[in-house]
Amino acid sequence: CLASSLAMDTTMPELGAFYDGFQASQIFCQGVTYTYDDIILHPGHINFGAETVDLSSKLSKNVPLGVPMVSSPMDTVTGGRMAAAMASLGAMGVVHYNQTTEEQVAAVREACTFRRLYDVNMPCLSTSATVADVLALRGNHARGDNVDVLVTEGGQMGGKLLGVVTNRDVEFVNDTATSLEEVMTRELITVEAGAAAEQAYAQLAACKKGVLPVVDASGNAVAALARADLRSLRACPAAPAPPSARSDGRLLVAAAIGTREDDKARAAALAAAGACAVVLDSSQGDSTFQLNMLDSSQ
Repeated sequence: CLASSLAMDTTMPELGAFYDGFQASQIFCQGVTYTYDDIILHPGHINFGAETVDLSSKLSKNVPLGVPMVSSPMDTVTGGRMAAAMASLGAMGVVHYNQTTEEQVAAVREACTFRRLYDVNMPCLSTSATVADVLALRGNHARGDNVDVLVTEGGQMGGKLLGVVTNRDVEFVNDTATSLEEVMTRELITVEAGAAAEQAYAQLAACKKGVLPVVDASGNAVAALARADLRSLRACPAAPAPPSARSDGRLLVAAAIGTREDDKARAAALAAAGACAVVLDSSQGDSTFQLNMLDSSQ
């Protein structure tokens, strides 16, 4: 244990003496720096199973984490999807600020409203769209050629759900100019937006449909569950901890800002979008600019 080791004798061993390893205090207090490749961490005796280990921690006084991991606010690491993925596993992502305020706000909103196992980005088309429009989506979506489409008023997610188009609906249609109103499936089995994802997937497995639309109380499409995702879920291990989320189910997402004057407005916009924490991302760790930003953000 590091804490107990630090409380013990901090003197270094005599030259030439043989010891079965070094205490943590000797490693960290001798004034010499090591990398992880230079030393081997030897675990102590345990009398408990791995399943009893509690890794829960806190990002701040009011932001709990089930897993003590936070992804970096780099533009090559954490965008909206990564932040949602981290929060879904009990950790947290910090959305980078190497983008416009509007783009960062959109990423935070996307992550906050993400529901684990729910596809909020499933393609939507209107009834006036054609089979050619569906075929054009092949290869440009996460599921490759297995494209399922929600048909809604206005052709956007959030519009009233009218039908569903799957590969089976368009597979043998020779005239690609045929409208989706003619080929879409109208008799639908849906799930309400408030249902737990695991419960909804059980319903999807039972109904033997390829797609299960998720609708709100007004019948508007808000997401979808796909059988392809159900297969992926069964192939993946369980999450290490419950999602990092608010009481209303929205995921906890952090966002980075700089120390410029216009970042004050960015911080306010991110908070309004649902960011639970704002991280100062600066190359200089001790500046008056950071202190001023902290004072204005409190």
